[in-house]
Amino acid sequence: MVNTAEFYKHTQVSCDTSQPLGKKLISLLDDVVERLPNEWQFKTTGMIRFDTRQTASEFWQEFRHKWGHAPDFSPVERDGNCEYYFSYNNRAESRYIITIIVDDLDSRTDDYIKGLIVHELSEMSYPFRKLQENWDSLKKMKPKARQVMMNKFTKSTSDPGSKEYQDHEAEVNNEAIRLGFQKEIEALEVEN
Repeated sequence: MVNTAEFYKHTQVSCDTSQPLGKKLISLLDDVVERLPNEWQFKTTGMIRFDTRQTASEFWQEFRHKWGHAPDFSPVERDGNCEYYFSYNNRAESRYIITIIVDDLDSRTDDYIKGLIVHELSEMSYPFRKLQENWDSLKKMKPKARQVMMNKFTKSTSDPGSKEYQDHEAEVNNEAIRLGFQKEIEALEVEN
């Protein structure tokens, strides 16, 4: 299992804990982190943000120049996002940012919220494992070809209506189940 003290040494958490929901979210995050397996991807430098939709959009508009893009939080049904960068040459340079939208979480169950958190962690973990599995062939490629191949391996696409997108989401949920969170993923799927 992940050592939570170690996890929080390299993962910055942003959450308004002056409100009861913020305290609850931190407690649920702690529960998820304590149950994660001790795998390399969970030692990656990261940030987990619990924000309102407006604050998340403002953060990403300011931060987009560092990542080259910003996620779109305008769809009301979008309640989480994970952006990651894997350094192919130096794993210590890899990074991720998870954004959880808090606007409607007061009405959600604890299992739903934990499912949402672990789903977003799996959005980073799943491609990391695909990278590891295919590293011998990927390291020989040029950066653009490598990214195209990684998108193929992970079924990544920006079209939420496509079969490829649905397949990707299913694979991410399977990763969360592999990590030990089947009950929480089932709650996430039922409440969506």
